[in-house]
Amino acid sequence: MKDKTTAGVLAICLGGFGVHRFYLDQPGMGLLYLVFCLTGVPSIVGLIEGIQYLTMTQGEFEVRTGRGRRSAGALPEDLGRLHALHKDGALTAAEFATEKARLLGQVHAPGSGGKRFFAWMLLAFAVIGAGVELDHFFSGRQSSPGVGIAMIALFGLGAAALFRSAQGTLPAASKGSHEVASREAERAILQAARKLGGKVTITDVAAESTLSFTEARDALDLLAKAGACETQVTDDGLIVYDFVELSRRKQLGSG
Repeated sequence: MKDKTTAGVLAICLGGFGVHRFYLDQPGMGLLYLVFCLTGVPSIVGLIEGIQYLTMTQGEFEVRTGRGRRSAGALPEDLGRLHALHKDGALTAAEFATEKARLLGQVHAPGSGGKRFFAWMLLAFAVIGAGVELDHFFSGRQSSPGVGIAMIALFGLGAAALFRSAQGTLPAASKGSHEVASREAERAILQAARKLGGKVTITDVAAESTLSFTEARDALDLLAKAGACETQVTDDGLIVYDFVELSRRKQLGSG
């Protein structure tokens, strides 16, 4: 296990040469820092990373540096296994929620480290360019401000796009996890509906499955919007979800 304090000190003192990246077993990123070391940008990035490492907990450090992360491609399978354990009663609702949050927090977005590095580089170039433009402005040596401003804007927009792209890989993994959760919810609802003759309420589904009342309500509403079932309101104001195919099958079986 790598120590966050050691990594932080290396990043601050020798970050311009990527020493902290080699320490973290990230030779590819370390070589990137070496290639661009003469620009001074890796030193700025290393200083920022060092401060971040030193102010993190050890757990946050491990997740941030990828040592405690999992591949995004493995997330749907892991969540599916977790749902199965919850469904079989091996996990309580609280344990299930805790483990699910832990898995989602450990997702590693492939390539996000490199994107952040280049984003910091572009941002540094934008800041340096802004400083040069201000110096030219106050010294009266400004010849074509439009070009300088355009370059600053280009570097800034590029940095913003890379930062967003590095963060945007996680929702893709989360999307897969939501699809798994949705399939599990639909399966639980259909099993409850088949058991109860095709007509169920939110409370019925929550009682017959591992879904919470809110999860059952949201999943039933989605199925109703998709046309998988019909909604009926009783005289008492109770909402009943009628899975017509299952209820007809029940009627035919009893007839």
